[in-house]
Amino acid sequence: MMSSSEQRSDDRKRKKDDNEEMFYRSKNTRRTPIKDTNPKENMIEQMNEIMLLLKNLAGDIKEIKGEQTSNKEETKVLREEIRKLRDEQEQFKEEIKQLRDVHKKETEEIDNLKKEVKAANEEIERLQAEKRRKNVIVQGLEISANNPKELKAEMENFIEKELGAAIKIESATKLGEETCLVELNNKDDKATIMSNKSKLRNHRQTIYINDDMTKKEREIRKEGK
Repeated sequence: MMSSSEQRSDDRKRKKDDNEEMFYRSKNTRRTPIKDTNPKENMIEQMNEIMLLLKNLAGDIKEIKGEQTSNKEETKVLREEIRKLRDEQEQFKEEIKQLRDVHKKETEEIDNLKKEVKAANEEIERLQAEKRRKNVIVQGLEISANNPKELKAEMENFIEKELGAAIKIESATKLGEETCLVELNNKDDKATIMSNKSKLRNHRQTIYINDDMTKKEREIRKEGK
């Protein structure tokens, strides 16, 4: 299907062909020998044909000018739409830039928070390790006491009787039926216990005394074995 512009162009072409045919016909008529025809009437007829041709040409010119005006308006509208699209494109570019800046800032903040959390965890790990350095874990010993006071007395008695060291402990915590966490007052008391734990080899029970380690320290020691 032809567009309106193509239709107008096709109509104009046909009209032009008709006018040219009329013009040629008029010329041929003039060159034909005139017989029994009034010259004045023949001239008037030719003039009328020429006037009609000029009128049609004037109509074509007017139509062409109208199309040119219409094309100018369409071009103007298209330019305005292109301008708006370019403005929107620039706006989108600016919004994308702002989003990238925000994303970059948030990424930097997240990285800083991760560093802070890592530093805090390392500090907690250090403090826990420092606190545990003067503690020992006793495993394999049958524990009868249940309340903290009785448990503390039982562990002090065990250390003095089996290791030969009269040490006052800070506290004792039952971790299982045969496991107890012993918190000592200082590292010297711990060193005394660790140096005498070999005396437990001949004990009727298989008893172990080990360092109180953090989870990370246990993992590192396990990997080192």
